[in-house]
Amino acid sequence: MQLTVEQLSEWCGQPAAEITDLNLSSKELTDASAVASCTNLRKLNLSKNNLTTITGVRDLSALTWLNLSQNVITAITGVDQLKKLNVLNLSNNELTTISSDIEHLEGLKALILNNNKIGSVQHLEKLTQLNTLVLSHNHIKTMPSLPTLTQLTKFSAAHNEFTTIPDFSVNPALKELRMNDNGIAKLPDTLRNCSSVEILDLGNNQLAEWSGIAALGSLTKLTNLNLKGNPLVEKDGYREKILKLVPSLRVLDGQRFDPKFLERKKKHEANLNIVEKKQRLKREKQLKKDDDGGAIEGKKDSGETISVEKQQSRGTKRTLKGAPTEQVVAKKMKKEGEAVKPSEHGKASSNKGTKRANEDHVEKKPGLKKVKVAAAAAGSKKDERKIAAKTSAAAAAANGDMERKTNKRTREDMKTKKRVAGTEEKESTASSKKDSFFLPKEEEPAHKGDIEANEKQQQQAEANVKGMSKAVRQKSGVVGIVDKTKAATTQRKTSVKGKKNGGSNADSSKDDVVSLLESAAQKEKETTGTGLDVGGWDD
Repeated sequence: MQLTVEQLSEWCGQPAAEITDLNLSSKELTDASAVASCTNLRKLNLSKNNLTTITGVRDLSALTWLNLSQNVITAITGVDQLKKLNVLNLSNNELTTISSDIEHLEGLKALILNNNKIGSVQHLEKLTQLNTLVLSHNHIKTMPSLPTLTQLTKFSAAHNEFTTIPDFSVNPALKELRMNDNGIAKLPDTLRNCSSVEILDLGNNQLAEWSGIAALGSLTKLTNLNLKGNPLVEKDGYREKILKLVPSLRVLDGQRFDPKFLERKKKHEANLNIVEKKQRLKREKQLKKDDDGGAIEGKKDSGETISVEKQQSRGTKRTLKGAPTEQVVAKKMKKEGEAVKPSEHGKASSNKGTKRANEDHVEKKPGLKKVKVAAAAAGSKKDERKIAAKTSAAAAAANGDMERKTNKRTREDMKTKKRVAGTEEKESTASSKKDSFFLPKEEEPAHKGDIEANEKQQQQAEANVKGMSKAVRQKSGVVGIVDKTKAATTQRKTSVKGKKNGGSNADSSKDDVVSLLESAAQKEKETTGTGLDVGGWDD
């Protein structure tokens, strides 16, 4: 594809002459001569195209940064016109030599020529401002000393064919030297003079003897050393000897071990563990929140039902707890002589609590269905299945628990009622028996035949007394009774005659005997001592 000025203006949205930064990477360009119209261009990126020459670029005298990497350029003729160029990247091209036009880039600070086919290094002596030179992945075997490059700080010639390290003793500013993946078998003594080197990469070479790395002992500022891939690494005591040889090391073969770093690393790992733990807890919390999202919505929808269910369950608990208390009170009151029955309010509340518990079982099912529907609508299909499974399991468990609790409460209520009823019956029976014990027995009415029999017995007693001799009567005490009976009879006859003039003799005699016996009984009650004073037994 050939670039045109119109395309430049269209892509940049401004006239070509006003463009200062242009990125034409990956445009499949084969000719970029149109960029010459960008007279004020400072930065140009033409990487990843199909360019073979730099036609058009050499006319950009104001250019300071140029990237021509990943093309098929074979020559850089005309680059000498870029007097202000600071950075030139020609990596991944088809260069076989370094053009002499490079010498005119006296302001160049970074030259990148890696991944080409260069076999020798030349025309670099005049680049006095150069601080970075990259020649890796080429076919270079040797390189001359470059004493004029006093500003050179970074040099890389990895993946070449070097057998020794070039002389950099004349480059006092060199700090980073990368010569890995070559054929170096021994370090030259000139390396001892590179006292500013801090990073040295000699990995994958042929270093096999301790004497071959003796020059490392003079690099007092060396902090990062890589010797991996060398036979020397397999020797016993390798690490200890290297650290003894280069005490300033902080990183050996890619592993850092200085105390400060190890302390920071330990803290960092601890922080990572803490951060990881926090992240894990956060994820678990989020998952739990997602799982409970539907349940929360269901609770909001059925908030009133849940509150009513709680109140009912609390009422049932109070009723079950209150029933035994009433029984205890009833027993205490009955012991004091008062018959008290359990309050109808307690029975009603117990029945009401059982009824509410049964209603809880009925009302909870729709609420759980709402929870299940809300949870299913809240998340994805996978979350729906999880929430549905958890909700159904919770619902089944809740229903089972509620049924068991309801049945248990019902059985306890029935037992409580039976105990109360039995206690009442027993106590009422005992009370009635106790009370009837103290009541006087009712006198049975006397029949006429009984009265007549008593009178006959009294008359027979009088006749027996009269038939007894006086001595016997005195000894038995009957004499006193007879005498008193006579006196009482005489007195009674006199009184009766005074009040009435009628009456039969048989009736009056009967009355006299009865009166006599009553007076004798009264006298026995009033006497003291042995009760045997009649007839002189107490004398």
